[in-house]
Parts: sequence; structure tokens; C-alpha cells
Amino acid sequence: MLTISQALAAVAVFLLITQFLKLQRVRRQFPPGPVPLPILGTLIQLKFQLNRDLLMKLAKTHGNIFTLWFGWAPVVILNGFEAVKDGMTTHPEDVSGRPVSPMFRAMAKGKGIMLATGHTWKQQRRFALKTLRNLGLGKRGLEHRVQEEAHYLVDFFASMKGKPVDPSFALFHSVSNVICAVVYGHRFSREDESFHELIKATEHIFKFGGSFIHHLYEVFPWLMSRIPGPHMKALEYYDVLSNFTRREIRMHRERGMPEEPEDFIDFYLDHIEKSKDEPRSTYNEDNMVYSINDLFLGGSETSSTTLNWGLLYMVANPDIQEKVQKELDAVLGPSKLICYEDRRELPYTNAVVHEIQRFSNIISVGMPRMCVRNTTLLGFPLKKGTIILPNIASSLYDPEHWETPRLFNPGHFLDRDGNFVAQEAFLPFSMGHRVCLGEHLARTELFIFFASLLRAFTFRPPEGVTKINTEPRLGGTLQPHPYRLAKTYGSMYTLWFGWVPVVVLNGFQAVKDGMTTHPEDVSGRLLSPFLKTMAKGKGIIFTSGHNWKQQRRFGIMTLRNLGMGKKGLEHRVQEEASHLVEFFVNLKGRPVDPSFPLFHSISNVICAVVFGYHFSDEDKTFHELIHATEKMFKFAGSFVHQMYEILPWLLCRLPGPHKQALACYDVLSSFARKEIRRHVERGIPAEPQDFIDFYLAEIEKSKEGPKPKYDEENLVHVINDLFLGGSETSSTTLYWGLLYMVVNPDIQAKVQKELDVVLGPTQVICYEDRRRLPYTNAVVHEIQRFSNIVFVGVPRLCVRNTTLLGFPVKKGTIVIPNIASVLYDPEQWATPRQFNPGHFLDKEGNFIPREAFLPFSAGHRVCLGEHLARTELFIFFASLLRAFTFRPPEGVTKIDTEPIFGGTLQPHPYRVCAIPR
Repeated sequence: MLTISQALAAVAVFLLITQFLKLQRVRRQFPPGPVPLPILGTLIQLKFQLNRDLLMKLAKTHGNIFTLWFGWAPVVILNGFEAVKDGMTTHPEDVSGRPVSPMFRAMAKGKGIMLATGHTWKQQRRFALKTLRNLGLGKRGLEHRVQEEAHYLVDFFASMKGKPVDPSFALFHSVSNVICAVVYGHRFSREDESFHELIKATEHIFKFGGSFIHHLYEVFPWLMSRIPGPHMKALEYYDVLSNFTRREIRMHRERGMPEEPEDFIDFYLDHIEKSKDEPRSTYNEDNMVYSINDLFLGGSETSSTTLNWGLLYMVANPDIQEKVQKELDAVLGPSKLICYEDRRELPYTNAVVHEIQRFSNIISVGMPRMCVRNTTLLGFPLKKGTIILPNIASSLYDPEHWETPRLFNPGHFLDRDGNFVAQEAFLPFSMGHRVCLGEHLARTELFIFFASLLRAFTFRPPEGVTKINTEPRLGGTLQPHPYRLAKTYGSMYTLWFGWVPVVVLNGFQAVKDGMTTHPEDVSGRLLSPFLKTMAKGKGIIFTSGHNWKQQRRFGIMTLRNLGMGKKGLEHRVQEEASHLVEFFVNLKGRPVDPSFPLFHSISNVICAVVFGYHFSDEDKTFHELIHATEKMFKFAGSFVHQMYEILPWLLCRLPGPHKQALACYDVLSSFARKEIRRHVERGIPAEPQDFIDFYLAEIEKSKEGPKPKYDEENLVHVINDLFLGGSETSSTTLYWGLLYMVVNPDIQAKVQKELDVVLGPTQVICYEDRRRLPYTNAVVHEIQRFSNIVFVGVPRLCVRNTTLLGFPVKKGTIVIPNIASVLYDPEQWATPRQFNPGHFLDKEGNFIPREAFLPFSAGHRVCLGEHLARTELFIFFASLLRAFTFRPPEGVTKIDTEPIFGGTLQPHPYRVCAIPR
């Protein structure tokens, strides 16, 4: 007899299978693409992100027109210049609609220009284009306003007298003042409070765009519209813009209509009067408000962000900056007023401005379109209502049209004689009927502002800054990272995640003082919903209070009993290092991805300690454990992981990657239970042989205690913590280490020379040898510092009211020590963003320990396996470099050293040749 829960489960499975089959039938009516699943569509294949690079990767499999599914909604992707061009221009009227998502409907209510469709959009866009032309778009009148604002901007930078400054506010102020003069009839001073409110509102709206909560709102509008959060803040900030516009309209009405309209509001109010008797007129105050919002947001944020990127690229490419300045000096001199027409005499400057737009690609993917009637796209029939997404990035990075698409190269817009050449694939303003209506104004602003700034100034990084971060921050537009965040907010500041304050400690001194002045006060561990589901508050890493103290104390004591810090455990490391060397010898120099052999050898050390034996390369159980570990670390920090932390009550009832991650953790737990059962059946020996023996003996001893915390559940999770912590981190660090040696063959050669001179080819390498191998030891330390695999640091929790760096902090407050800020602290490291073993050497070449070297964290939560990890890293690294020279495979000329985000920062998978020496 079926129970109710079994019957419901059977019905759910039947419905899912039915929906799956229905989806497969429906998808045949669309261009090919990844296989969609019920409810989720293809979100799993997208990793719950709309990533432009992933779209380009999918195009290689499915072609330049393919379909993705967001739940039940199909979205047709156009990839590459030819596909985008043909799709947007062959039948431009057919794809001129705009899908209005729940968030945009709540925000703009289907009015205005950008987020409207159909008859409303046509009327509002046509009127706006005509009015902007009347106000000087494409003529000298509007260009004069741009020149005036460029003059104010130059004055601002001159007043700084070379002092470091974040240019984002100054750029936004000047660019937005152009559109403000057009729309409202006046500009704002830098001190104007109303203007600061508009800037703050704009920043929050664009930061919210594309965020995790934004995605949640689009998926669950019925729920999110009823609860507080950043989405409500974004809607409030949009209302700030709307309310300001309504005030300006009221002022214009009270002033009365002039004979000659002077700004956009004047023209619109006049047109409301003229068209009030037209039956299909959409000219009213609401549409005026939202049209003005569109003009303000579109005319401020995009151009100022592009200029922000432009200055960053000039700092990162001083040779290009110098060539621009030479051309400006030769052609214009120091005082001639810069006009848009001058671009014809300044081909290199014009090329740089175009390349800034191409390379920064601030819109990322592109605004979605919608078919307004049945049509055909690239040979595929599409029904009315189908959503089309042109991947603008794929056009701006199309290798068929750009010689070096992923490099900043003004030569893309120059011929061999240095003349400017327009490129058909240059589509930053999109194309078709929805092309940006302010394109000409934006081109004029970018050229005049950029040329004015570079003629007057040379832009350099502040003193001590040696590397510029040119990776974007995702949002409504792709923004550069703020140049001076830590210096703006200090060494200790608070971030807010919804309603939850998180105190961040930044820089060596702050992290050291915060973690060690009152270490007991900040020894708690935040248990998030996912970690609670996974580890159930047991073990060592994800537990707190009395249980954590007991488990950690026992763990440290037992590891010492099993040889940690002594020759016994070091012998196991040497044995595994020998097996690893044999593995690479057998390859005879053939290319291999070293990640598996490194993980296998490192994890075998901790397996011997915990389980009493090690695994062979072929062991199926071991491969299951590795697979489970990889899946869990890849899941950590992902979009779905974040969703689980915010909506655990919902996600725990849905299938997805979170369920796979929990299943993978269960694989580890099941294996630990089997090993415990095997040990129990064998009986505890008089002399415990491994960690499980010691723990089972402790369970027996502590049964009569008042607060016994030694039980099988805690044992299982402690074993998981030791396996995960003792395998993933050290193997990932070594994985980075080999990559750095391939990228820096000169450093690899110096290590090998020292090993040959001091140890020779056969002496067994011991941890104690590090004292005689200062350069090798320095390289091992620099690998740990520079790879910085834990990224930020595991959050702590205040277990009582305390004081951090002079600030009172309440019990329960979350504290994050930013470990990266310590390992890259310019006050502590000569070249923090470069791989430099000299950080750990004095002038005579002797090794010097550094106080700011904190890869294992600090305070009461410092990594309990630190000594074992140090021993493994030194012996494995030295053994490998003594035996082999590591080189890239033949034909590989560029190595990617950017990390992949997850539970740890991993290198992109790579292959390497181990050449026997």
C-alpha cells in the first residue's frame, strides 16, 4: 500500500517526465540548443548566470543562432557579428519589440522609450529623436554644451594638483550635466544636493541590475514584491528620479510655456497640448516622466562608465596614452577648442576612443528584443512573442573581424598608413530599429571629453600601485572596480547583505589585530542554511562553541600523536612524493593535466593518517571521493549556492546543483561511516593506528562525561573536514605552483640550480632541508601568497560583545578577515600583484619569514593542519622540480593565470609536459 508521501512523489515524478517530454517536442520548433529541463530550462547549463563568454562557448557547439530556455520561456541567442547583423537588420520591424520583465514592469510600467513596446514605443521614440535634433543633436549648439562641460572637468582635475582621486564621480557629473541641460534646461553644480541624490539613485539602480536579487525578482515576482530587500530599494531609487522629474515638470508648468521651447520638457508639454484630441495619443505626463528617466539614465551612466574605463586603460597602457598626447600636441596645440570634427585630423586618438568602447563593452550581452509578428531569422521560422537576445559582446570580440579581440589594440581601427578605418562589426550602440537614440551625442561626448583630458593631463596610478585590475564588476553596466575602495572606507568597514551587517577587516594590521587581540571573542563560526544542511553543526570547520573546542582540541592532539611535526608523518609525505615522481616519469614528457595526480598524492597522506591506508590510482572508491570533492568546491559560491542561502525553504524542495552538492557530501559521509564500521568490527587495538582508532577510543572514554561530544556523527564530519581541508587546499596550491613555474621558466631554473648544488639527484628531501634551500623555500611561500586560494577568508562570528580596532561590536556580528588584502598589502610587499620570490629573501639571499604571510589565517581558527600542509608543499614541490623541467605543450604560447571562482580559487585546467632532467 502506497503512503501519501510516496503517492505524491510518484505524481511529481510523472508530471516532471510529462513536462520534460513536452519540452522536447516544443523545442523542435526553435533553433537548436542545450536540452532544457522542466522548471529550470537550461539554467543549469548556464550555471544560473547570463555570461557573455559562456554564450560564445555555447555557440561553438550549437551554431551562431541557438535557443536557451529560462523555465518555459525560449530565448533565441544571436552570436557573432554576421548573426547579430542579419538578425537585427534583415527584418528590423519584426524584431523591434521589447519583452517587459516583472522588475521592469514594476519600475517603468511599460511607459517611456527604453522599456516600452508597440505603439507607445514608436510614438515616444519618434518624438524624442525629433526633439533632440531640434535641441541641437548633431549640430554645433549641443556640441557647445559638451565643450563647456569638458572645460569644467579639466578645471576639476587641475584643482586636484596631482593628488590621487577616483574619477568616477567627476566623469558622471560632467557627462550627465550635458543631458540635464538638454532635458531640464539647466546644469547642476558639484555641491547640489539634488544632483547627489540623482547620482546615488542611478548608482544603486545600475548596481542592482543583473544582481542575484534582481534574478530572484524575475523568477519569483509574486514573492519578492511582498518582502523587503535590495529590490525594494532599487524601486525606491527609481521613484527618486521620477519624483525629481515631476518637480521639474511642475516648475515648467508654473513658469508657463515660452514662445520658443528651450528644453525637452518644454517641447513635450507643448506636444501634449497639440495632441490631446488625437484618439491614439500616448503623450501624457507619465510617458514624459519615464522618457526623461530613460534619457537621464542612458545619457549619463553609459558614457561616463566608458570614460571611466578609458582612463583606466590609459593608466594600464602608458605607451598608448603617450601616442595620443603626441598626436593632440602636433595637430591641435595646447589651447585650440576641441570639436567633434577634429576626429578626422586625429586618427590615432579617434581609434583609441573606438577601442575603449569596443574593449570595455559595457552592456555585456545586449537588451533583449521580441518578435512583434511571425518572422524568419537566419532561416529559422520564429513565432510572434519569441524573445531574441543579440550577444553584442560576440560581435565586439568576434575573431573573424578583430585581429586581437581580447587585447586592447587601437590598431583595430587603423590601416597600415595610420588612417582611421570604420569597422562594420563595431556595434556598441546595437543596431536595427532599437539602435541607441543618443548615439551621436555619446560619440561627441566621448571624443571631446577624452581628447580634452589627455591633452591637459598624464594619468598615472598612485604611488605604490603596480597592478591595475581591469576585470569588470557585473551590474546594469560592466563597471571597473573602484580604484581605492580600502583607502576610501579605511581598514575596517561594514557591508550590508540585505539586513545583515558584515564587518570586513582589510589589510595586514587590521586582520592581525582583529583576529589576535581578543581571539576568543571572534572564534565563532557563522552557520549558513546550506552549511547547516550539509554539516549539521558538527565536526570542526562548520561548528562553534563547546563542540568546536572539543573537536578541534582532540583533532590537534591526535594528529600530533600520529606524527604531525615529527619524522613519522614526514615519511608518509616522502613516500607519496616518490609515487608522484614515478607517475610523471612514466609519462615520458607527454602532456598531462597534473590536477588529478597532485590531488591523489596529497590526499593519500591524509587518508593514511585518518583511515590507516592509502589508495591506488585505479581505486574506484577513491575516484568517487575525488569527483565528490570537485563538485562540492565548484558549487561553493555559485549562483545557486547564493540562492540557497537566501531562500533555503524554497531551494530545499527543488532539484538542482545544490542537491548534487549535498549528495556529494553524503558520498564522503557514507565512505567515512563504512570505514568507522570496519574499524569497529576489527576492534580497537591496544596501540591506535590511525585517527579513527583514536576517536573510537575517546568515545568509549567519554561516555560517562557530563557533556559528551564524542560520537559517531561528530567523527564522520571531523573526518570529512580533515579529508577536504587536507586534500583540496594543498593540491590546488601545488597546481598553481607548477603553472607559475611554466610561466616563469627563469625562476624554475634558479630553483633547480639550488636543488642540484645543495642536495644532488638522489638525497631524500626532508622538510628540514628548507633551511639550506632559501630560494626554493621562498618560491614555495610566494606560490602560497600569490595564488591566495582561499580568496577572502571564512567568516567568523563574535561569541560575545567585544571591541575590534576601537569599534564596539555586538555578540552575533559576522566578521570577515580579508586574507587577500593581507597577502597583497602594498604596505607589506614590494610588488604585491607580481609573482616575486624576493618577497621572502634579504639582500644576501637568505630566507626571511614575513609577519604578513597569513595563508592559514590567524587567531583561534588558524588552520589545524598548517604544519602538515607546509611539509607537503615543500617536499612535493622540491621533489618535482629536482626531477623534471615543466614546460607548456608544443604550440601553446599563452597561459591563463586568471582564477576560476569556487570554494577555492582554481587555475583554469591546463596541460603541462614534465621533461625528465
